[in-house]
Amino acid sequence: MSNRIRLVAHEPSSYAASSTQITLLGPCRLVAPGGREVALASKRAWALLAYLLLAPDRPHPREAIASLLWERSPMGQGLASLRQELSKLRRVLLSASWSPLETTPTTIMGSPQSARVDLIGLLKPPAAAD
Repeated sequence: MSNRIRLVAHEPSSYAASSTQITLLGPCRLVAPGGREVALASKRAWALLAYLLLAPDRPHPREAIASLLWERSPMGQGLASLRQELSKLRRVLLSASWSPLETTPTTIMGSPQSARVDLIGLLKPPAAAD
């Protein structure tokens, strides 16, 4: 008998077909409802999406995100790059019929409703046994 742990994820096909699926473990993938894979243009787009979805329903200051993703750039340039990346990301997500981002002039918030994000299940603490 092996001491290895095997993780198996299984989603009912009706759920998987009706929700957006995000894979952050291993090669990143975004699969729209219906099974169409949608490509994000850059590693920074993936980093931005992952950051917002893994700390959901909380507004994140744009300056903080720009500092993380463009740490070697002056703040003004980092904020401009963030606006461009965010614009491209929104277009791609809308093409997947999914809009998890809420923005204000100073903050960005992710909300993973109607999506299955593989890493979120692993980050939740286990339910208490009765």
